[in-house]
Amino acid sequence: YREIKARHREIGAQPDDHIVVYCQSGQRSHDAAETLADLGYRHVYNVRGSMNAWVHAGYPIQPAGR
Repeated sequence: YREIKARHREIGAQPDDHIVVYCQSGQRSHDAAETLADLGYRHVYNVRGSMNAWVHAGYPIQPAGR
């Protein structure tokens, strides 16, 4: 989230694409979502509660790389 302003083009999204961001608790993804919106991305969504809420709700997770 600290580098999103400098590196946002690396995600390969266009201003009208839908972008979903999340982190562990929601604060970093909130900051990243605000930055992306400030950069002109029109459809940026921050998952409310992020991964903590996802796990608490009992939804499955899969470790990266699998």
